[in-house]
Amino acid sequence: MKVNWVEWTPVEYDGPGSLRDGDAVELKGVAGRFGWAGRTNGSGVLIRLGSGPKPVWVPSADIARIRRPAVPEPSVPGLYRSAGGGVWLLDGDGLWSMLRDDGGDGWTAPTPVTWPRVSRRAPLWRLGLGEE
Repeated sequence: MKVNWVEWTPVEYDGPGSLRDGDAVELKGVAGRFGWAGRTNGSGVLIRLGSGPKPVWVPSADIARIRRPAVPEPSVPGLYRSAGGGVWLLDGDGLWSMLRDDGGDGWTAPTPVTWPRVSRRAPLWRLGLGEE
């Protein structure tokens, strides 16, 4: 079974609204990644430092970047739908094609794409026969 892992992906920090569940943040001038504790206050984010009992607030100005967790590449050929409504085809050779991009108005001719492009649309759901 083929499984490719995308390592922690750096994502530009555009403010507290750019964080998702499972993200970690890198702080300016501090080594390591710190897990996001799931809350923001408009000017900063709540993060977990080590094994301390309580998370701490960090101002947005002190955040260097976000790190997204690894996304496993599906290994079963078929059609996959992304959260934004895109439809992607994984063929028997492990190659991806875009059939409909997220937010697209219509279907396109199959367009070859790479796994990193598809993984940015995660999570993916495998479509079975008769599903939309």
